[in-house]
Order: sequence, then C-alpha cells, then structure tokens
Amino acid sequence: MELRSARRLRSQPPPGARRRFRPRRFPDGGGAGLISTLPDDMLLQVLARLCCARAAALTGALSRRWRGLWTHLTELSFRDISPDALDVALNQVACPALSRLKIKIPKRHTIHPARVSSLLGAAARLAPADLVFKVWGHTEDRNIAVEIPCFNRATSIKLDVVNLYLLPPVGGVQFPVLERLSISGCRFNIGKLILHCPQLRVLEAIIIVLTSKFEYQKPCLPNCSCDEPQNWRTQNIPLVALEEVEIEGFGGADHEVDFLKLLFRCATAMKRMTVGLAPRVHPASRGGRKMYSLFKAHPYVTCSVYRC
Repeated sequence: MELRSARRLRSQPPPGARRRFRPRRFPDGGGAGLISTLPDDMLLQVLARLCCARAAALTGALSRRWRGLWTHLTELSFRDISPDALDVALNQVACPALSRLKIKIPKRHTIHPARVSSLLGAAARLAPADLVFKVWGHTEDRNIAVEIPCFNRATSIKLDVVNLYLLPPVGGVQFPVLERLSISGCRFNIGKLILHCPQLRVLEAIIIVLTSKFEYQKPCLPNCSCDEPQNWRTQNIPLVALEEVEIEGFGGADHEVDFLKLLFRCATAMKRMTVGLAPRVHPASRGGRKMYSLFKAHPYVTCSVYRC
C-alpha cells in the first residue's frame, strides 16, 4: 500500500515505556543553560542571593562562564571556614571596596593573636563599609594585644573576638565615618577606642574584662601607651553623635559605674541606654543602685535594664 505523504512513519513506544531524553548541549560545553548568557551584572546579582562566598565560588563547577565571577561580588560572607582557606579566598577578591564583609571562623579553629592581626589587616585592605568579624583565640593568649587596623570606609563594625585583647590603632582618627560599633568576647580599652570614632551613633559592648584602669598589659605593641595617666574618668571625650548605647554583662563595679557616668556626661545627644546585668548582679546591689540613680538623673534618656 502506498502512502500519500512522504513523511516517515515512526513506531510508537509501547504503553508504559520510558522515553529516552537527550540532554541539550551548549556552546561552552558546561550545560549550564541560558542563564550563562546573561551579562556579568545580572550573574553577580544571582550569586549575591546565595549569601555565601563558598556557595558562590562553587558555581564555577557549572560552567567556565561562572569561574572566578564571585571575586567581583561587593558583599562577601565567609562562614565555617578555616584560617588558611580564608587567607586564600581574601587574596582572590577583586573588588577594591566591599559594601559588606562577614567573617566567622568556628571555635574549632582557634588562632593566635598574630594570625588575627593578619586577618584583620587583610579585611582592612578590602575597605568594607560594613564589617562583621568573629574569631576564637587561645585562652593563654588573652593578654597579648592585637591592634585594630584602620577602616576608613566602615560605617558599621562588629567584633566578636573571644580570648583576645584589642587595642585601638596608633595615631589620630582611624574610623572617620564609623556610626555603629559592637565589641564582645574580648578585653578592650573602650575609652581610648571611642576617641577614634567621632561619628559614632550606636555603641554595643559586652563586658568580659573591663579593668578599673583600662590599662594595657604586657606584652604590648610598639608605641603602646601603657605609661600614660589613667585619667579617663575625668576626661571629656567628644561623643556628640552617640545616640544609643547597649552594655551587656554589667557587673556593678565602681569602674563600670564610672564608665556610665562618662557616657552620660560626654554623649550629650544620647537617646537610649540599655544595660544587661550580669547573672550575679542584683538590681538592689550597690552598683545597681548607683546605676538607677544615674538613670533618674538623666530623664531625657530612655533607659532600660535586663538580665543576661
């Protein structure tokens, strides 16, 4: 029998049989799809949605088109990463000025102060506007000073450096546009540090060790100011932009109460003060009563207290 159509007849697969799927091939050989043909700006927006530098870097396995693209992101988040891997990653970053840099090294990777200083220096070279930095130091190194480098573009800095001792940078103003500062987990000289932050608006501090003299302990860095008079209680520190303060771990010691006095005296624009009491401190204790007296003496500031 002749067929009027010249088309070839195809035999139909029997019912229930699986049809063979032939993958489509793409010019770059990677099979990443049409998304790889998008402009770099759009691909960077896709990578930014991952919120993880490691995941963004792994997209290089999809296609040659994606390889190294993550180094041009303006926001980078490194979580659960070893110090060695972080060194390699930071050296690959191509963006000269980041909008946000988030570094969180887990506790299992405790590092020495010199390595912390090196990582902070690498972070400073990327000039982030927003910095989050969390590391764990060794207990035996808690008295070794680590100098915070200069962050000229930073408007927000959060430092959670456990078992370490932070010093402000040597010289004049090193944080000219910093508006929000959060420090926890370490020893630090808050009085000297805030002198370097003329635009500071929000201060968050978790008290771990706040010595009565704010003194530096040896071994110290070169040009350390150990021998300077410890007259911070009577100093007038220019904190004209500071509006909000939160202190966690307040123990009620005399030097902690004196620090509250300094804040009330120097931060003339302060609007809110929040204090978290250490577990052993009772509101009716001597330090607690002094704190509440300060609050009553400054009714224009909204003050609140909670227990840590």
